[in-house]
Amino acid sequence: MRWVAIAVGAHLLTVLLIALREPAMRAHPVAGMILTALLALIVSVIARRSSRWAPAARTVAFVGLVLVFFASRLAWVLAVSTQPVSDFAGYHALAVMFSQGKVAMPWPLGASVAAWGYPFALGQVLRILPRGADELLVAKLLNVVAGLASLVLLFRIVERAAGRRTAFLAALLFVAWPGQLFFTSVLASEHLAVVALLLAVDLVLPLLGDRPPGWARAALVGIVLAAAFLVRSALIVAPLCVATALLVSHRPPRRAVALALVVGATFLLATRGCVVGLRAAYGATPVSSAWWSLLTGTNVDSDGSFSTADRDRFFAQRSIAEADAFARGEIARRLTTEPARLARLFWRKSINLWRADDYACFWSTVRLAGTGPAPDSAAHAVMDVAAQSFHLAVLVFAVLGCWRSARSRVAPGIALMLFLIAAGTLLHALVESQARYHFVMQPWVLVLAALGASAPRRAPAGPLAPGALPTTRASV
Repeated sequence: MRWVAIAVGAHLLTVLLIALREPAMRAHPVAGMILTALLALIVSVIARRSSRWAPAARTVAFVGLVLVFFASRLAWVLAVSTQPVSDFAGYHALAVMFSQGKVAMPWPLGASVAAWGYPFALGQVLRILPRGADELLVAKLLNVVAGLASLVLLFRIVERAAGRRTAFLAALLFVAWPGQLFFTSVLASEHLAVVALLLAVDLVLPLLGDRPPGWARAALVGIVLAAAFLVRSALIVAPLCVATALLVSHRPPRRAVALALVVGATFLLATRGCVVGLRAAYGATPVSSAWWSLLTGTNVDSDGSFSTADRDRFFAQRSIAEADAFARGEIARRLTTEPARLARLFWRKSINLWRADDYACFWSTVRLAGTGPAPDSAAHAVMDVAAQSFHLAVLVFAVLGCWRSARSRVAPGIALMLFLIAAGTLLHALVESQARYHFVMQPWVLVLAALGASAPRRAPAGPLAPGALPTTRASV
């Protein structure tokens, strides 16, 4: 599946060239480029020296990374008094409703939070808190826990897919990721979505190898993918990516088809069961945001991102059915009257999704209760430059990782990560696109960057490493 590595690498290279002109880099070009080069040099040195470490030494180093991650994220949460705004305020409000056992989400309020997985999970935690507890602080501490779980899962996944050395480098990049650090104090569903998606990939990896069927594991994968979708609706593409990875990693494909059907069936049953359960327990269910997101995504004037004009017209309708009908009509009008502009817009959105990583600086500081860097402060400018410089360095190594993957047979686990990046990018080229939306897919780019930095001299040992499997369709 080398063509996927080539396509993803070419797209990330285009993003890299455009990301050099982002506002943070234009405001401080010299500092930004020096920092980018310095970060790339540090990663290269660590990658080279870690190649001589014994496996036990890499394990000890990973434990150190876990401790650094916990200490840095905890310090950030305690030091920066981020308050919920926009979507994050909606998540918090809905979580409080769940904690009280009463959910009142009439139109149009009900359409403002389309995925209820994160506020539902947060609400169950808030329900058991003692009276007077600081709910916001607890929610932020849960983000720290989610980040720790993501770090451990990422290391496990990459170790099995590409070896321990690459796993250590991917974990190092995750810990050093400024966007993840800054976003920890934001009540964002992405934190839980990353955990769910990583867990699903961790569970599906053994199914990509030459092993017994694992029907129970396939069913569990479907359930976890349903949880990921219920947390972030854009992860609807994940089951399709898993099915594709199964099909290209087995020959003959009969077993893969059966496993994919099990994953798909349990995914549908789990999502439907959750909707029925919510209706029975709370008398309310989420409202699909598909047409709203597509309406926003076809707005050339807003560059396919949030549009106040679209919001006012969509939510001015008397019901969700009328709002969706309005959206379909407006989308059809745009497709027929300005197809060339929309084609260019779809391309720009695929770039805008990845070109910047300083969104977390904005959301973590846009409303503070007291402590934290003000949006117009020097500290905030440093945060912006650090986030974008790190992003540029990661893109450089990720492009190199794609090139190295394309030169040899792509391991099934890495192929699945490439599918997730490609499918997520294509989805957001159609629907609403914001830089923040790449957060859930960023761990896979970090893996590609780790592959690019590690430059293994030989294929790492392991059942899912390149060259370790019999000839499969993944080598096509």
